[in-house]
Amino acid sequence: MTNDKFGCSGGNRSDLFTMGPDEAAFAVSQLIKPRSVIPEHFNQVSTSGGTVNAGTKVERFIQQLGGQSKTRVIVPLSDKPISCDGQGNC
Repeated sequence: MTNDKFGCSGGNRSDLFTMGPDEAAFAVSQLIKPRSVIPEHFNQVSTSGGTVNAGTKVERFIQQLGGQSKTRVIVPLSDKPISCDGQGNC
């Protein structure tokens, strides 16, 4: 994970050698504190019909943040581009 002067963070979280949803939520809310975060998990369909699927790692991550962070969660949706400015606003 990185945090640069624009308030953007990036990283790969895949459980085995990096972070799962609980650890990632802790890192976001307590350590990195970015303005926005775009959660994803490799090889898991996390959304369908524009909503987060129940039981996914993305859902768990969002639940773990649960109001304890000022970070906005931007849910990635298939075929929907995400545009962010240089201030971490998406």
